[in-house]
Amino acid sequence: MNSRTLLLCALLPASSAAAQCNYSHSILSQWDLAGAPAVGASQPMGAWTFWRSDLGRQPLVGVQGSGVPVGAWGAPDQSFFVPLLGARYSPSADRNQVPFYHRPPSFEGLLAHPGYSPIDLLCIFTPSGNSELTGLTLRAEHLGQISPNAVVSAVLESGGPTITLVPPTSIAALAPAQTLTATGLPLPMTVASRVVVRVNNGGSPFEDWVNLDASVSLIGPPVAVVPPVDTTACPGSVATLSVLPASGATFTWRRGGVPLSNGPTPWGSVVAGADTPVLSISGVSDADEALYDVVLTNACGPGATAAGFLTVLACCPDFNEDGNVDQDDVGYLITVVAGGENPTNRDPDFNRDGNVDQDDVLALVDVVAGGPCP
Repeated sequence: MNSRTLLLCALLPASSAAAQCNYSHSILSQWDLAGAPAVGASQPMGAWTFWRSDLGRQPLVGVQGSGVPVGAWGAPDQSFFVPLLGARYSPSADRNQVPFYHRPPSFEGLLAHPGYSPIDLLCIFTPSGNSELTGLTLRAEHLGQISPNAVVSAVLESGGPTITLVPPTSIAALAPAQTLTATGLPLPMTVASRVVVRVNNGGSPFEDWVNLDASVSLIGPPVAVVPPVDTTACPGSVATLSVLPASGATFTWRRGGVPLSNGPTPWGSVVAGADTPVLSISGVSDADEALYDVVLTNACGPGATAAGFLTVLACCPDFNEDGNVDQDDVGYLITVVAGGENPTNRDPDFNRDGNVDQDDVLALVDVVAGGPCP
């Protein structure tokens, strides 16, 4: 029995359990499940993330290019936002989101446009726990015609020597699509492991319109397509955090690494959904501020997601939720205090003294005028 076999035996569960937690996840399924980003959005650190290779590796952010109906992940400081990942190529006109091609795409994938040399596009997969990488498939075609080719490759980084999974392969412009599969599998992975798919411009930066899909197959704990993200909430309101797993899982929400239980907290808020994809905390206060993550579990064991921070604002004076803090909010609160309707369902106890009365209106008037939160 060689050292790699011994390590696999130590990392993985019994085969009967492993059969219940074998799954695949691709950059296309990540896109379809998570949706296109808004301009300026930061990436949620899900299973697949998208990076530029320079500046010590930096995550791409939400951008929207000319002529593309949805956002993508790109580099806003670079011409044409490259390196760029997204939107969706498809042979089906009603699903295709990218107008840039010199022949129609032959399969569904994502526009993968590398940056200007030497900046490459990196698609990085991160497992949530000890896993076995059983497969990696890349599908690629070059839909431009000025640049002669692009180059795709994949490696496994695990803290030791880098392992080549797919050697650098030229994707010629307008040639038939290529399907590339990793060699040397299975391989063990830990939370420190990364599958890194690289797309570069092959020496020419022009019209590298690569249609790409990359799919990993694993035996291991579930991963999150979208982990909990940073969230803000008003005092006394309901704060909501959520997770979207890539496969079947049970859920254990944690606050600062400590598992949560449904019901009242020692400081007065109430937790619900601690074992579901959506966590809600009602009656939040600054005592609820913390990092929240989820442990996703299947037959292969647990894996933790990235964490999102819950910030509870000092106060929320925009009572009518029109995006402005002004006299209209004062009029709204006066109506609610007088027994009128409250369509935004905001807590009218603005000064947090336990009573809903004229003092709440006076406190809001002070804040609208530039004073501090009560």
